[in-house]
Amino acid sequence: MIALETARKKQSSQTGFIHRDDLIPIYENLCFALSLFRTHVGEQVEEGKDLLKRLFGFFSEGFPLYLHEYPSCATPSHQIRCALPLHWILKLYQHVIEPSLKDQAKQIYAHLINQEEDALSPIYKVLLRALKGKEVPSYKPQFSHEWGLLLLAYQTLDEKPTWILEQAVSHWHPELMTYCGDPVQEYQRKTTPDVTLYDLFMAEHQKATSARLREFHPIHIQGALVFPFKEKKSLASPTPFKILRENENWGAKGFHLMRYLWGSADQVRSLVCQDNMTLETKGNQLLFTYSKEVPSEKERMELTLFTEYDPHVKLFVEEKKQTVFHLGETVEIQTPEKTLKLVFTLEKGEGLFMGHISRGNRRAQIAIEGPKDFSSYDWKIGLRSIHRSAETVIGLRVL
Repeated sequence: MIALETARKKQSSQTGFIHRDDLIPIYENLCFALSLFRTHVGEQVEEGKDLLKRLFGFFSEGFPLYLHEYPSCATPSHQIRCALPLHWILKLYQHVIEPSLKDQAKQIYAHLINQEEDALSPIYKVLLRALKGKEVPSYKPQFSHEWGLLLLAYQTLDEKPTWILEQAVSHWHPELMTYCGDPVQEYQRKTTPDVTLYDLFMAEHQKATSARLREFHPIHIQGALVFPFKEKKSLASPTPFKILRENENWGAKGFHLMRYLWGSADQVRSLVCQDNMTLETKGNQLLFTYSKEVPSEKERMELTLFTEYDPHVKLFVEEKKQTVFHLGETVEIQTPEKTLKLVFTLEKGEGLFMGHISRGNRRAQIAIEGPKDFSSYDWKIGLRSIHRSAETVIGLRVL
């Protein structure tokens, strides 16, 4: 079970807890306890019970986010997350837990789900109602992380709404084995889309995996909460090309104006734009409308696209290796799976523009958040405005 394997890699030999760097997270350790119960191996079930006893010692009016923060309590949404592994332990394994620990687990679980809905986001209201056994309000998630949380709620329900699984499956690309819905808040970890619980649920549904999903990732610890689906829904490949015109997350780290995916399940490739401008389509052309306010000279790389840096990825301009290009010239992105050809044109306004190809990182990149990682995981294809009119529209054809 990959959840247990991942937990073991993060388990401290000194404390027996899972550590996140130098911290001990309560939620992941509760998921670790559930993964131990799910082995059905006596020795590991006993370890799971011992882990619960130790974690329950740090419960006051709720659980802290990290053990060292006791007796402070974390947010209501954190308490709901902590209730999830306890829900499954009490539902599936209470017959192997001694009465005193079982009673304590029931009391703590009841306290964890005793939260006021007003303070919760819509997706956590759904989770809370599901755990309380109440009617779940209709809510359509906006991105893959929320889909993972909705599926967690879905699996706890005795009467499961069929639309939830149907809609979840409709955003899954079975060949690429990744989320292909609207890229409202999607992140990149090095050269692949970041793995979420949604990915783990869909892989379980498809009974398949990939190199991306097999690679060590902390989310696998939470995978202890993923159970097999009894029902099956047909899989159809959604379009891997998404553009967003308006959204309240505009400008956020994970928001994409445009996201195009291709490749394979083991190597998902992408071409993305996260710039803050208007994007429309006209035939086979993308139209980027620039801000009417011309930025300062230092900020005139106004249109930028990113694709993964990889030794197998080659970039050419007019079939030559070079780092600059002009409007109308063809920029090729050659990958083992396919070749993309990009042609930029001036569709409205006047100006002089210079294209540059360099190394960089898309805004959605989270692998560089550590203090010591200064790597660049992307090719950056940018269009600099030497000078331009206020009314400017750049066209892009992706062939």
